[in-house]
Amino acid sequence: MKDPMGMIAELFNHKVAGICRTDVDADHALESLRKGTSLSYDQVFVVRPGERHPDADLAPDWSLMIRYQLWLGGIGALLGLAVYLLFLLMGAEFAFQRWLVSISLFVIGGALSGVLLSALAMLRPDHAQYLVASQAALQEGKTVVAAHTLSASQLQQARHVLERLKVRTISTL
Repeated sequence: MKDPMGMIAELFNHKVAGICRTDVDADHALESLRKGTSLSYDQVFVVRPGERHPDADLAPDWSLMIRYQLWLGGIGALLGLAVYLLFLLMGAEFAFQRWLVSISLFVIGGALSGVLLSALAMLRPDHAQYLVASQAALQEGKTVVAAHTLSASQLQQARHVLERLKVRTISTL
């Protein structure tokens, strides 16, 4: 599925998890979500206790974070180079005397600034709450049904189905 929001935007902006007591309850909730909402088959799945990498299923945005860091780090490096060239054009003494050290510091400083900005861009406190609650449920031996929705209306549909089944839900904004 192509990212409709652009080069570095998140594909699934909203996530909801239903915490089920048993695998049977989770399978029933999974089928109800697939049949009772506009969610596609790959947007809804079950994460069972003891699975090897539950975080990868619950928050599949790691590639997005790496993309953010690469793009903003690269942009920062280019901006650092531009600032160095500006100092060079202004005739700053340090830009001529130790040009290799100066250019390295500006480019590396710009790249690090871009990476730090990417961390701010990816900071989603609502996602942390969703992940912590889901992980705690898995550690308690409960099964989690997760839905990664494309819109707020899909999120509401999924919440409604899960609440109708009397499943405890946790969701992002």
